[in-house]
Amino acid sequence: MSVPGCGLEPTGRARRESVSRPPGRAGRQKIPRAQPDHADAAQRWLRSTDITIEANGSCDVLPHHGPDRLPDIAYAYPAGTGLPDPATFRPVLRQPPERDLNRPQGGLWCSPVSARHPNGAPAATAWTVWCNAPERIVRPFLHESNAPYDTAVTVNPLPEVRVYRIDTQGDLNRLVEAYPVPDWTLGRPIAPNWEALVADGTDAVFVSAEGLAANENRHPMTEPSLYGWDCPSVLWLSPAYQLGTRGDVNPEAR
Repeated sequence: MSVPGCGLEPTGRARRESVSRPPGRAGRQKIPRAQPDHADAAQRWLRSTDITIEANGSCDVLPHHGPDRLPDIAYAYPAGTGLPDPATFRPVLRQPPERDLNRPQGGLWCSPVSARHPNGAPAATAWTVWCNAPERIVRPFLHESNAPYDTAVTVNPLPEVRVYRIDTQGDLNRLVEAYPVPDWTLGRPIAPNWEALVADGTDAVFVSAEGLAANENRHPMTEPSLYGWDCPSVLWLSPAYQLGTRGDVNPEAR
């Protein structure tokens, strides 16, 4: 799993108006579906997106779900690094081939809440449990700032969010086949074209515990793989969320 909030700062300017669809399909830009009080933040994100992306219409044939199919999730981070404000959402970009193809740059990584404080605030997530697992050689696993994940904030999806779930090998295969990476020359594609997925209106990808288990033995260089997705995760592709309750992470909580 990519360290929450990680990603390279992009350069250049956005060209969202270049989004196109195949003949016969209505061209409609679906992201972000922000509520009125988040419209300004969403528009600022669109103007700052530093990629030129082309939709391929696959979003209309892949099964998508609403917020009711997401678990309660939270973003874990060191207290001094700041909250993942939708207004400063970092656009999703493909990693270069020599780096990590299974996970994009940017976006927002969250994971299911696994424990709560008496007041309902998150005390642990699947990610913080993984970082603090007793069997880890180096414990805890630290943020890119070399600080521990000591804070978590709930992340609540907007009502019209569109989520793609990965629960099986077939779910991952369909995603990669529907969004092929342009000019791929390394054999069978192993990850989708994340930028095209954004353009087609998918707000988040949820990999469940079942999805991880179903794909755990797949070779990351020869077939679709979730290598590096270390725990059940929600990868936000657009800022279609609101921040909720904040709590201190209990490293012993499971």
